[in-house]
Amino acid sequence: MTRTPVLIVGGGLVGLSAALLLQYHEVDFVLVERRTGASVLPRSRGVHVRTVEMFRQLGIEDRVQEVAATALKAGAFGGARHGRNLIDSEALDLKNLHKLGLGLDPSPSNFCFCPQVLLEPVLAAIARERGGELHFGTELTEFSTGSDGVTATIGGDEIEADYLLAADGTGSQIRTQLGITGWTLPPTHKYLNAFARAD
Repeated sequence: MTRTPVLIVGGGLVGLSAALLLQYHEVDFVLVERRTGASVLPRSRGVHVRTVEMFRQLGIEDRVQEVAATALKAGAFGGARHGRNLIDSEALDLKNLHKLGLGLDPSPSNFCFCPQVLLEPVLAAIARERGGELHFGTELTEFSTGSDGVTATIGGDEIEADYLLAADGTGSQIRTQLGITGWTLPPTHKYLNAFARAD
C-alpha cells in the first residue's frame, strides 16, 4: 500500500495550487483527479493579484503571464464582449484594463487575465516538472479516517495519507461524506457562452 503525507483529491486550480505550495515547502503529495484534463468549458477568466503574488513566490509568475499573453492575442480576451446584443457589442479592451490601477497598488504583481482552461494545464505541467505525482483520469471511490490519517481507494488501489485535501469542487463528495456543509453566493450576473468552429 502506498503512503503519502498528503492526498489531494481534485486537479483544478485549488488542488494544483495546493500541490505547488506543498512542493515549495518540500512536502510530498499524491494528487488525483477524475477528469482526464482541464475543462474545455469557460470558467474563471482571471487571476487576482494575491494569487499572482503567490505564483511569484513559487517562481512561476512569468510562465503564467506567458500563457495569459496567448489569450490576449485574441484581441478581445478570447472574444469577451459587452453590449445589449452580439451584433452591436464591442470587444472589451482587457489588454490595457490592468493599467488603470498602476501606481495605486503596492504589489509588484498585477491582475492576470488568464482563462482557467489555459491556467490549469500550466500549473499541472509545472507540478510534474518539479517531481509531483499527479494522476488524471483517476477517481477516489471511497475513504475512511482514523487516528493515524486516511485510507483511500483510488482506481482500485489503496493509499494511506496523513492528510486528505478535498479540492474536488463545490459539490465535494468528500465534504458531504464528512458532514461538512457549505454555501455558495447567488449568481450576480448572467452570462451567455457561444461556441463556434470556423475555418
